[in-house]
Amino acid sequence: MLKTAEVLIANLETEVNKSRVSLSKYVSRAERIFEFDQYIKSTEMIPQMYIHIHKRDTVMVGANYSTNPSNLSSVLHDIADTFQRNYDHARRKALVLFSQSKFNDHDDLAVKKLKDNDVTVIVVGIGLGADLDRMMQMSTSSFFTFIIGEDFNTPVDVIVSLLSTLEYPVCILS
Repeated sequence: MLKTAEVLIANLETEVNKSRVSLSKYVSRAERIFEFDQYIKSTEMIPQMYIHIHKRDTVMVGANYSTNPSNLSSVLHDIADTFQRNYDHARRKALVLFSQSKFNDHDDLAVKKLKDNDVTVIVVGIGLGADLDRMMQMSTSSFFTFIIGEDFNTPVDVIVSLLSTLEYPVCILS
């Protein structure tokens, strides 16, 4: 999961006026690892991701998770609100949701809110226990549903192909 996230972040065009990344972690509590525009370069984001992901005691950064930081649907609603606050017609909005757990009906409503606001929801399940049917319901399309893990041989090219979903191609007119 971490390697997949690293590959995505490392291959995004994150320099000024390019893709912006925010990263949150949810295990039993939510933690905002970094906000949009906090880091410009992927070489700054990746070390922060590893530092926070490997922490044993999760401490919530910021008090943004409006209702309950121990509830995934609240985290998803907060992410939807963040997209609304940072709305820019020139940017694609996408959420890559890595999950090892089951989703509930409240999570469905939160994901629906994201989709209704033109956010592409990409779901990446981990391992043989991933609930593919549920993941496909949560993602915007079956094309945005992936399962990774030691039991699978998902080539990195498949993950890198997500970049065309996350970023607009750049055309240079001469």
